[in-house]
Amino acid sequence: MIAGDAASALITDERTVDGRSLVDLAAVVESSLQTAIAPGTPLGLWVDDVVDFAAAVVAALALRAEAFIIPPGASSARAAELCAIEGASAVLCDEVHARELVGGTSRACGPRLVLVETRRPATAPRPADDPDGGAVHFYTSGTDGRPKGVVRTKRSLELEESTIGSHLGMGPDTTVLCTVPITHGYGYTAGTFAPLTFGGRSVHQRPKLAASLGKLLQRHQPDIVLAVPAQYAAWANLRQPYSGPLPRLWICGGAPLPPAVRNKFHAAWGSVISEQYGATECGAVSVDLEGAATLGRPYPGVEVTIDGSSAPGDVGEVVVNAPYRPHHYSGDDSLDRGIPFGPDGFRTGDSGWLDLHGRLHLVGRRAHQLNVRGQKVDPAEVERALWAVDGVDDVTVIGIDRAAGDQWIAAFVACSDSVADADLHRATAGLESFKRPQQVTRLATLPKTATGKTDLEALRASTRSGTVER
Repeated sequence: MIAGDAASALITDERTVDGRSLVDLAAVVESSLQTAIAPGTPLGLWVDDVVDFAAAVVAALALRAEAFIIPPGASSARAAELCAIEGASAVLCDEVHARELVGGTSRACGPRLVLVETRRPATAPRPADDPDGGAVHFYTSGTDGRPKGVVRTKRSLELEESTIGSHLGMGPDTTVLCTVPITHGYGYTAGTFAPLTFGGRSVHQRPKLAASLGKLLQRHQPDIVLAVPAQYAAWANLRQPYSGPLPRLWICGGAPLPPAVRNKFHAAWGSVISEQYGATECGAVSVDLEGAATLGRPYPGVEVTIDGSSAPGDVGEVVVNAPYRPHHYSGDDSLDRGIPFGPDGFRTGDSGWLDLHGRLHLVGRRAHQLNVRGQKVDPAEVERALWAVDGVDDVTVIGIDRAAGDQWIAAFVACSDSVADADLHRATAGLESFKRPQQVTRLATLPKTATGKTDLEALRASTRSGTVER
């Protein structure tokens, strides 16, 4: 998980900690927790600072705790909801979040962390999924809005980190610039612990302005950059991109990369974006290292099949069998009923196909399909049309319930002032009439969750409350 030598390092805007010091910090936290946390105990992690979070999770895994992540931007109500799902009575947090957890007792746990033990009755420690180590639960709302904790054992995480690092050619001389939150599975494995496992450096800095990316590249000279589509869209629109040494790999994950963004970025930077496909429930699945504008071949040891397919090119549901994939959700056992954790792998809900070279292509996400006047609409198709407009920085298309089983389409676009409303409407004019948005709303930025994904519920709430007029 961490090489533990002076060469590896975790770097943020405020702190630089080498691998040896990070291991020592985790040991201090572990020692402070030993009397309070037994193996199998649910333990919340609510920590904003990247270094402190990394030390906290390493300590929790060493104690074989069932550590669940409370996203940094979560409200106290959300934190309480996750604690209730987990049956937890203890949260390891920073001082700011400790003040938000009322009705409990607090004690220092390491130099910057606080263990808050609430008055909530704790569940009995449960048998560990991995007897040799604990687990980390990554919470996702999926497609139904219900919090679901994906259980990742220490062994599972370490295997994924090793697989990613080896396949991407990480080593002691590798620097990864991670612009994705460490609390997100993509930022946790590929962006943080994979480079640290191989003795490299993980730089956690998210450019506040697109133009500041060049300064980060100059300062850290990363071999690999990890980002999401909205960031690549902003960087693609820079008029004078950075002209110094470029990273070996630009990797995009977290959401589908629109072809328009891929093409704009290549024209501006002369670099190809390598798109990675994965999910919280199955980890990293595939990555395009060939510049083939696909989702690439599966990572070593990962098997991707298409349900119902008999030949390359057949479209069906993408099923993933990875050696490091989890097998269930945490908390509410009813969530596992009908959930696609099966003997053949994880049923992703995505429609796709494999080409003759074994490279994965996606068609759309079944669970996200909209139902408009009895017709099925893939929001990704509408989003692609809007992404093609020059000056667009971010796009999300959602369905708003109109009647039982029927929806209308709302599009939310973040773009520059140079983009006219007529440009946005013309972009979707070529779609079939039922696929065209009834509302196109311009925003300065799209709301994001604590893990960096577009906050779909906030957008839906804005239409229901009248904040955004139809």
